[in-house]
Amino acid sequence: MSPAPNQNPSVGSTASALTTTPVTCVTVQRGEGSAVADSYVKANAHNCNFGLQPALRVSAKDEALLGFNLASIPTGAVVRSANLKLYINGENGVDQIEVHRIVSPWDEGAVTYRSFGQRYSYDVSGALCVESRTAQKTLGVKS
Repeated sequence: MSPAPNQNPSVGSTASALTTTPVTCVTVQRGEGSAVADSYVKANAHNCNFGLQPALRVSAKDEALLGFNLASIPTGAVVRSANLKLYINGENGVDQIEVHRIVSPWDEGAVTYRSFGQRYSYDVSGALCVESRTAQKTLGVKS
């Protein structure tokens, strides 16, 4: 049997292969039933833990650590985007803040500069610049 005039047989087969996948947005943040960990480590305070501090610090001597339990995302799910939203309060500067993937487990209540040992990927996953003393920044972190 031949197709009707002006009908491309491949169009029908292609269209029937298309499906709609529902999109679900997941927010992972502290206080929303999600397991989130944060701390910072100081190069000039090798054995101090700052996991209970209400704010994170980033400077030439301070490195902020953030961790998120993503177990609520089903196995096999396709992650189309992932964003990190930060509220920044401090000094504006000319330098950028680099984001790196941490490659070793750490504990919010115990991590120190010495125990963390700079175990992160040296590849930059993202970066942001602080142009004002207070700002909200969003950074894509999907890898």
